Amino acid sequence: KGIYKPEFINRFDAVVVFHPLTPENLMDIAQLMLLNIVKNLKEKEIDFLITENLKEKIVTLSYKPEFGAREMRRVMQDTIENSIAKVLLSDKITKGDTIEINPENFEIIKIVNNNSNN
Repeated sequence: KGIYKPEFINRFDAVVVFHPLTPENLMDIAQLMLLNIVKNLKEKEIDFLITENLKEKIVTLSYKPEFGAREMRRVMQDTIENSIAKVLLSDKITKGDTIEINPENFEIIKIVNNNSNN
């Protein structure tokens, strides 16, 4: 208390102890973030299969204990969201399709058209 002025100390409501996220925590966060992508694609009537290998790759690329899950958001955008955007813009996937992403290169590896008229 002797280091800082009382005006500064009084601005704090509580002290929160930070514990670095574990890889298991990051797997759960990756699942939640991927489910958000699944939800967005569902609105376009496109299914997205989430694999354990994909989640593990995301965690591996984004694991930096000192930054928590912030890096994961960037990794998701740079890899998964960009891959999906490319195939959406190129009309390679449409309503009724199911996609899966290769965790090694983040390319769409499986596009299954569920429409009976194709």
